Amino acid sequence: MRAFYLNNLANAQVGQKLSIEGEGFNHIKVVRLKPSEEILLLTGQGDNYLARLEVLGKKSAIVEVLRYEHKPQLNALTLAIGLVKKDAFDLCLKMAVELGATTIIPLETRYSQRYELNYERANRLLIQALEQSNSAWLPKLLPVTAIESLSQEIVDNCEKYSNLIIMGMANSTLPAKLPELGTSVMGFIGPEGGFSEDEEKLLAKLPNASTIHLPTPILRAPTALAALGGVIFTKQRVLD
Repeated sequence: MRAFYLNNLANAQVGQKLSIEGEGFNHIKVVRLKPSEEILLLTGQGDNYLARLEVLGKKSAIVEVLRYEHKPQLNALTLAIGLVKKDAFDLCLKMAVELGATTIIPLETRYSQRYELNYERANRLLIQALEQSNSAWLPKLLPVTAIESLSQEIVDNCEKYSNLIIMGMANSTLPAKLPELGTSVMGFIGPEGGFSEDEEKLLAKLPNASTIHLPTPILRAPTALAALGGVIFTKQRVLD
């Protein structure tokens, strides 16, 4: 079903008719929706509205809300992703939405790419992925953070970080057998050059950390992200 992100739908009621203008209206025109077609309106905060297009005007569209559903955020998944080339990082952002990430931390490491992240563009990509996947929650994109700073934050607030999963550390001394995971998990994915030896030593000292070893020596960041997501889903306890 066609989905549209609108962040101003607070307290919309079933049966209510809403006017959609601006970027949301332009999107409706681009996909050539016709009156009587049903669409999904997403707030990115768990609120899903099934609506029907009633009127398509020149500058706005009128839709009627048919059904409302709130989808709670059962698990918290934070992804710390080493900055890779722009096209690969774009794909990581889209996949993070599909995997249900709640927070994304672009990670600065020794081998990460050096460029200024365009946050406006990155957030547009997240919204596009939200609409394409019909996901209920839009992840929060944090500023680029040095791996040393993030590691210190984890050490200082270890009670907040009960499960750390680190992807593909070649020289890791961490256990490769993962424990059953709770409802809050942070995953680390290095850049395509991997973590440096010093960074691996730093990560190995973090509390509550485990690692994933795969037979492939080198993985593209999006592939590593998909593999990490699959492992987390099989190990994570989901609340009813």
